[in-house]
Amino acid sequence: MAAEQALAVDTRWAQGYGPIRHSSATQKLVHELAERLVAAELLPDAGQVYSVLAAADRIACAAMWLVVHATYARRVYLDGRALSQDDFKRDPQGHTGGSLNMVPAYVGYLGPPGGDRGPRRPPLPGGAHRRLRRGLAP
Repeated sequence: MAAEQALAVDTRWAQGYGPIRHSSATQKLVHELAERLVAAELLPDAGQVYSVLAAADRIACAAMWLVVHATYARRVYLDGRALSQDDFKRDPQGHTGGSLNMVPAYVGYLGPPGGDRGPRRPPLPGGAHRRLRRGLAP
């Protein structure tokens, strides 16, 4: 990847996505990490680091959107239409704040495809894996 393309990808990631923002300190640490990965010949260029991070931001943003909608709405419309009053739950339940904090961590845990950790089967949060094993809905 040419230096100009890598800079464009770096800039796209640095801008964040949706509610996700990256502080100057985070950007500096990630830049240093990208340089070390390239110097160690683990990646061909820094642009790949920023591309993966930009994709992770988008996945995390979509997952956070779904967490909020799962808490407050009975239906989710992927076409962007507005929710009506009937679409909202009468008594929303859940731990939305904790779930929103968990989403970016979970996206980071899953990591980029083809990483050196091999295939992973992450645990489901809240003991859902045990309920699924017993045939109960999560």
